[in-house]
Amino acid sequence: MKERIDYEKILRSSPTVTIKELKECYPVIRRLLRRLQKRLKLSDDEVYNLQLAVGEICANAIEHGNKCAPDKSVHVSYAFHQHRLIFQVEDEGEGFNPEDLPDPTKPENLLKKRGRGIFLACSLVDEIIFQDKGRRVILVKKLTQSSSPA
Repeated sequence: MKERIDYEKILRSSPTVTIKELKECYPVIRRLLRRLQKRLKLSDDEVYNLQLAVGEICANAIEHGNKCAPDKSVHVSYAFHQHRLIFQVEDEGEGFNPEDLPDPTKPENLLKKRGRGIFLACSLVDEIIFQDKGRRVILVKKLTQSSSPA
């Protein structure tokens, strides 16, 4: 039987960064991943994929979750556990049902300018978990065996 990892427990005491504005999302995530790259010996591909995935979920949390409200924040926590890099992105919005998202690969959605962020994030990580009505998203990336804390 496959072992169930308790990501919430792992993330409970992990470092957290707070992001308030959309324009901060990608630069903050990029800086964080550059630090982790050195410490965990992440490949450039792993950093790039995680930057896109976590950045997209963070941007969605600010734009759609918090509706860009200046009094609301997005909290990004991260941890390394058993060759996995785990991120949690949590907003202060009302939530959503991920099952209600339109499929961006369907013909009627192909030409739409928006609606691919979560689809993209899902394709770049090994596991994505929506909790608390979509207000909390956990992203899990299994790292190459060469990745490990220095």
